[in-house]
Amino acid sequence: AGLKAEVMLHALEDRGIYVSAGSACHAKHPDPSHILEAIGLSGKRLESALRFSFSFMNTQEELETTAEAVQEIISLFGTV
Repeated sequence: AGLKAEVMLHALEDRGIYVSAGSACHAKHPDPSHILEAIGLSGKRLESALRFSFSFMNTQEELETTAEAVQEIISLFGTV
């Protein structure tokens, strides 16, 4: 909460990690996702929501690199 999804999205993109903001079923709508609201997110958490998509083709190294990048970006731009 407090770190806008767009900031995190672009910071990850700069590292070659591509994610989306919000839920998949609401990707083309500017208003908050009713799905994310239904699971209890509100306010700053809704503005901070990212969607990560993984498959069987992802490696353990990719997951670890992504987790490390998220931690680094949070420490640079905000807190959760």
